[in-house]
Amino acid sequence: MSKLKSTRIIGRITRTELASLFGSPIAWFILIVLAVLTSSSFVKHLASTVSTVELYGTNLSLTKNVFLGYASFLESIVQNIYIYIPLLTMGLIARETSSGSIKLVYSSPVTSTQFVIGKFLAAAIMGLCLMVIPLLTLLGSAFFITNLDVAPVLIGLLGLYLQILASCAIGLFFSSLTTYQVVAAVGSLATLAILGKIGNMGRHSEVLRNIAHWLSINGRTTAFLNGVFRIDDFFYFIAIIILFTGLTVMRISFPRLSMKPVQKYAAAALLFASVAGIAFVSSRPSLMVISDTTRAKQNSITENSKKVVRQMDGKIVVNNYINLFDNQSSKYMLQTLLPRSIFEQYKLSKPDIEEHTIYYYADCANKRNSRKLANMGLEEARDYLTTIYNLNPRMFRSPDEMSDVEVIRSEDNAFVREIIYNGKTALLRDYADNMSEPSEAEITAALSKLTGEPPVVGFVRGNGERSLDGTSLQDYSVFTVSAYQRYALINQGFDVVYTSFGQPIPESIDMLVVADPVTSFTDQQMENYRAYLGRGGNMMILTDYGHQDIVQPLLDELGLKASDRQIARKSEDFSSGLVLAHEAKGVGEIDDCFKGLAAGAGRITMPGCLALDVQEGESPFQAKPLLVSPEDSWLESDYSGFKDDAVECDESDGEVLGTYVTAYALTRGDQKVLVVGDADCLSDAEMTISREGFEAANYQLIIKGFQWISDGRFPVRIDRIPQTDTTFKISTDDIMAIRIAYVFVLPVLILALAVFVLMRRRRA
Repeated sequence: MSKLKSTRIIGRITRTELASLFGSPIAWFILIVLAVLTSSSFVKHLASTVSTVELYGTNLSLTKNVFLGYASFLESIVQNIYIYIPLLTMGLIARETSSGSIKLVYSSPVTSTQFVIGKFLAAAIMGLCLMVIPLLTLLGSAFFITNLDVAPVLIGLLGLYLQILASCAIGLFFSSLTTYQVVAAVGSLATLAILGKIGNMGRHSEVLRNIAHWLSINGRTTAFLNGVFRIDDFFYFIAIIILFTGLTVMRISFPRLSMKPVQKYAAAALLFASVAGIAFVSSRPSLMVISDTTRAKQNSITENSKKVVRQMDGKIVVNNYINLFDNQSSKYMLQTLLPRSIFEQYKLSKPDIEEHTIYYYADCANKRNSRKLANMGLEEARDYLTTIYNLNPRMFRSPDEMSDVEVIRSEDNAFVREIIYNGKTALLRDYADNMSEPSEAEITAALSKLTGEPPVVGFVRGNGERSLDGTSLQDYSVFTVSAYQRYALINQGFDVVYTSFGQPIPESIDMLVVADPVTSFTDQQMENYRAYLGRGGNMMILTDYGHQDIVQPLLDELGLKASDRQIARKSEDFSSGLVLAHEAKGVGEIDDCFKGLAAGAGRITMPGCLALDVQEGESPFQAKPLLVSPEDSWLESDYSGFKDDAVECDESDGEVLGTYVTAYALTRGDQKVLVVGDADCLSDAEMTISREGFEAANYQLIIKGFQWISDGRFPVRIDRIPQTDTTFKISTDDIMAIRIAYVFVLPVLILALAVFVLMRRRRA
């Protein structure tokens, strides 16, 4: 009965406070302003996405584009909502204190806890009213977007509401501290600002850094706004609510209790300890609950990556080494919180990934190449940069303290991530491209190296083949051993070595690459080549114009032949010898990984390409075309004409317009061989050059070619479930009507309701 009575008392306090809130023009003013700003933001994001889809088309999730993620509609609300809450909460208790009615609470049978809970519930209900506007945008979007993905948007709205509740609890506490409502509002804003900035503190100590990271409210809604429910973020807001409502109860109850100061401090300490306990338990990896609610699991790793993670029973430790003098590290030093983890998606499947950030200063290429820093000593340069970056010099370890870390020396002190598992180590770098950070493919490839032996690719040398470490633009360093190239084989899970047909190919080599030999093979070399083929070895063979006779003996064993003429095509923009190859029909029948190899606007650029064909008679391999030239190509007999592009298809010389095969995929049982009629297409020159008018897809030949040869092991396939919310039911012509409905009609309806309520209250 006492519980029922307590509930009634709390309900009465809540109703009284709600009547006071809705009887105030301030609450209605905030609702109307928020409706206008929120609706404007929604229509802006919607209009931008609709126009983008109409102009360029997209296969991306429209739900995510409008509602979720960075710079989305919900993110824009989260960034500004904290401004409004203190205006709503500033008078919750300050009004009672200034009018003297708080004394009635002290003398009534109402407990301090009931009083505070009633006030907080009123604020929570008012906060729920603020949620009506974004809920209406979600409802409208169900009519705007086909197959709207509702669940992650609801999770995003949950994150928004939790932030509102936490702000209400803070505002309630400051309202209890003063009789001045403006002071209460300023105190609430200041506290929210501190919670937002506290992540900058304590970065010279990893312990303090982690504490500051947990205390900071910044980023706590990030997972929610991506459609991911995280139990630690959920309990962070619960802990903030408990802490500040508990402090408010103490603030109200202590004056009416005869307690010694020590007892008051003990009670406050017990409250803080309870909140800390909630935080500790909720952040334990063994108890972590993380759920990706998006329909296509956009925030989760793909099934292939999950298979790798499931094999890793022990703890994974990741060390991020950040050098003050390294330009690649600067973006991580200037972040307000811990460096953003690239392993967040992996933690959904393995929450016990443990990350550490080590800040240090040491000599590196960027310092040596800097005009300003090159002549400075290490300590002088440290003091100079920490002053510019406004950082604490003590957060950076000295070279002596880092002398036993071999990893950073092997990288010339450049930024690197070290992954440690079961005593084995793998490295992850940032790459020299616009994306910079490793994607899922590179991360999973690194993890796979820790769970088993990586496949070994042997590059044949001894007959003038393309080099892996040469300086010529015809060499192959970019896609093989270049540490800062994303699609380099060493960054995609392979080990790369040299080998030779001068001796039997070692059993440890999983696949061979023969890249444009220029001198003939000896009988012994051919015997070793046949022995490798005979044991079922996989390989890739690349030839080039002028060297086809050298490679032909290798192709004879496969039942293929290379043309003695180069493929040509009349072009006003490029050399006539540049073949823009596209995928052959039915490449998906070879293997599913080849779908989209060079389709749409993508082309494989092949300068100086030979045509390939199947030899007459019975072949030991089944050969299927992989890449073909455009239909207006021919085999040019006069190579000298390419110099000034003075080439024409001369039918009298046997030149015939048509489509020619430029790459074959061959199989014999489980054995796989890829033959390409142009060795330059994978050269350093072609992997780095940019031409206008089309999208070069040469890296796709590397990714998909080696996926096929390695039986799908590497590079890791990260195919995702196709999105279903990719089309709009509206067009740009409908945006004006939507803007009128949300930006004008909705606020006017709220204004009309406000006038009705306030007028009725005045009459009463």
